[in-house]
Amino acid sequence: MIKLTDIWPVENPHDYKVHFASWNGHTKPLDVLVRDPDEWRQWQEYRPKTDQFNLEFIFSLARVYYEKDSSCSVGSSESPSVAPNDTRSN
Repeated sequence: MIKLTDIWPVENPHDYKVHFASWNGHTKPLDVLVRDPDEWRQWQEYRPKTDQFNLEFIFSLARVYYEKDSSCSVGSSESPSVAPNDTRSN
């Protein structure tokens, strides 16, 4: 098994939230990623009532719908509206 830390060392992993983008009932994430980078960014900025993106950085993966149990790494970005060293819980 290849660990994420083997290929992408992160100094402070507790500052990252992993987002496994999946079908939202209307649109498949891989289609959004290919079609429109701004729309993809909106998927990362969406803040549901549960405040799931409450850490400083988001590591994003998009579900590859034509391959069973597959995702592709999209990368990492700063989480919107979260200040560095924000003390909100996970």
